[in-house]
Amino acid sequence: MLIAHLADTHLGLKQYGLPWREEDIYERFREAMEKAVREGVDAILISGDMFDRARPPIRAIKVAMETLELPRERGIPVYVILGEHDIPKTRDIPPQSILTYPKLLGTSKTEDMDTLVVDGREYVIAGASHYPAQEKYLRMLKGRLAMLASRVGGRRSVLMLHQSIRNIFAFEEGLDALEIPEAFTYVAMGHIHRRASLRLDGGRLLAYPGSIEILRSDEIGDWVRDGKGFYLVDLSGDEPEVQKVDLDVTPQARVKAAYPTQLAAVDAEAARLASRLRPGRRGILHVEVVIRADVKADPASQIRDRLSRRYGGSIYLRIRVTRVPVGAGEGVERCEGGVSEEGVVASLLSGGNPPAVLKPTIEKLARDVIRLKNVLAELDVGDPNSIVESIVSERDFWRLKVGSAVTASPAPPRKRVRGGLDAFLR
Repeated sequence: MLIAHLADTHLGLKQYGLPWREEDIYERFREAMEKAVREGVDAILISGDMFDRARPPIRAIKVAMETLELPRERGIPVYVILGEHDIPKTRDIPPQSILTYPKLLGTSKTEDMDTLVVDGREYVIAGASHYPAQEKYLRMLKGRLAMLASRVGGRRSVLMLHQSIRNIFAFEEGLDALEIPEAFTYVAMGHIHRRASLRLDGGRLLAYPGSIEILRSDEIGDWVRDGKGFYLVDLSGDEPEVQKVDLDVTPQARVKAAYPTQLAAVDAEAARLASRLRPGRRGILHVEVVIRADVKADPASQIRDRLSRRYGGSIYLRIRVTRVPVGAGEGVERCEGGVSEEGVVASLLSGGNPPAVLKPTIEKLARDVIRLKNVLAELDVGDPNSIVESIVSERDFWRLKVGSAVTASPAPPRKRVRGGLDAFLR
């Protein structure tokens, strides 16, 4: 049995508000389906976040319907589960429910298991849609997995999940790989946008295919190393075997440099990016310029003028100018590769020369603040509530910062509104 395993297609995402980026993602989805069909797969799995939001643009739904006609016409079943982006925030139905072809697994209103017979052998496809990382939800998920495992009955099986696995991503809350029942031969993961895999006991395999496009700037390095696309998974042997299938993603690059030497660094990275572009294609260059707060200059305009003359509209620029206090860190001038973001935030938090005993607390808070910023900007994944709780838990530090007026315990974080989430998970 040969399956195509995709995840995190995020149809409908208009990255940076650019219509052409929305079209890029649709093109990658079409390309993935075409390649999967050409490979002669027996099934196609989309392990969550098929859409970028639970109420996607009509265009995204239309593209999904048209593109899924490719496998439907050849009798190739398509299975999907819900990621956190797919789950409605109110009591509503997910967008997958109105599609005529893929089979949605793993919600309270759908089946969570199906069987396929390939070359005379029966295979099980099981799925559980996304569960939040809080302990009460993970307990629910583990109970559901045990129930699914009890129904496998010794058959070759695939489990579709949209979760973090702590053994692969140590800083993400989620399941331990040992908590996944041994009944499942291949665990088809989604949620994390980079490729990763883990061989489990008995030759079983857990794998993330990553997203089909570069959806955040922090995915660029992973794309350079591992590509972007999906997996072909062969389940016919004693152990699952995985082969990468790369897609023709829109090239992106990023560079960080200090003023006034930024132009040389930007020129070099822009030239490398331009060399990756095929005729008629565009690339995206992310630039961060670190400049002292007392310097009167507009490095963003300098960069835009220079690159527009050289590359026209073939390189789309995203420029961030970071102004740092005089004396922050250890001097901007020394950093061609970049100023320590953690050092800058720690300097702002300390407000001078704090007692040595507070240094570990300040460093921890700086990391938390940076992670919260990245999560809110969708440059990282995680639970903002738990990060905020970690920040406000340092009560002694904050009392010193704001004075004795803050003596009461901080109010508990507001309960997150999950809308119809519990209904989908029960």
